[in-house]
Amino acid sequence: MIISKIANLCEMLQWPGGLRLKFAERSFSLGDFRVCNRLKSSGVFPEAIYDVGANIGQFALSAANIWPGVPIFSFEPVPSAFGELVKLAARYPAIHPIPMALGAEAGTAVMHVTNQTQSSSLLKLHRNHLEMYPEIRESETREVQVGTLAAQLNAISSPPPRLLKLDVQGFEAAVIRGAEESLKEFRWILLETATRPMYKGEVLFGELCEILAAQGFRFVSPFYIHFSKKGAIGQFDALFETTQRPDVR
Repeated sequence: MIISKIANLCEMLQWPGGLRLKFAERSFSLGDFRVCNRLKSSGVFPEAIYDVGANIGQFALSAANIWPGVPIFSFEPVPSAFGELVKLAARYPAIHPIPMALGAEAGTAVMHVTNQTQSSSLLKLHRNHLEMYPEIRESETREVQVGTLAAQLNAISSPPPRLLKLDVQGFEAAVIRGAEESLKEFRWILLETATRPMYKGEVLFGELCEILAAQGFRFVSPFYIHFSKKGAIGQFDALFETTQRPDVR
């Protein structure tokens, strides 16, 4: 454990501003900071970011520091997490908190809130998740507002190219369905996925690749692999890029 912490601190020294954020911001996540830096190094330079499943702003914080001035529209339906997101946004004006989940259609739905709110989902925890992360358990259910990405894109004025980040704990396919044809307004999609279910009813990586290919997106690369405390592979972050724009090679 101590060696791991030392290794993390050494890694943060490689990324400009990482150590400062670590000690200054409760929302700081080394994983998200690593991903954003790798995205930038890979040529991802968005002019607008849609952060779906923002939690307390882990990704938004890193994005706001790595792409300064780029507007970040952060969607989070869990009230306790949203409250922290609002506090973060007060210090980072580029972050725009929006209190809702996104899905296939607008309405309300039951959120399964866990004791670690970043694992909360509109789907129930699968036994695989319970076995890999026994420290995470459902703590309550709560009715939340659900919108669609298509409607939000229509309501929010934002410049291209756009990055869509999905961290919705197994609900990615529903968000994609709710985007309809407007999904093509994004150049990049970064989503958390898995090759075995972590949530009941989750659409897995292989099928997500097929769904996105039908919308004109190709899988580029995995960007971050999540491991359990025992070292088992769980979910991972995957980057997709559109193939339907003349400026994409």
